[in-house]
Amino acid sequence: PDGDRIWASLGATYEYSPDISVDMAATFIDVAEEDINVSRPQPLAAGTANINATAKQRTGIFTLGLNYKF
Repeated sequence: PDGDRIWASLGATYEYSPDISVDMAATFIDVAEEDINVSRPQPLAAGTANINATAKQRTGIFTLGLNYKF
């Protein structure tokens, strides 16, 4: 399930020396609450499969990178 998203990201680079730097970043994704209503016929069984649910998603992504110039 998917819905409207809000992304918030922040990143920075720290230069330790002219040849070495560290990159840091973080992202937070908030997906709006969505209702799921699905009905599907079952080919080998009598009746129909019904799915009724609500989905809410939040995700955090953190990264760290080391750069070396040679």
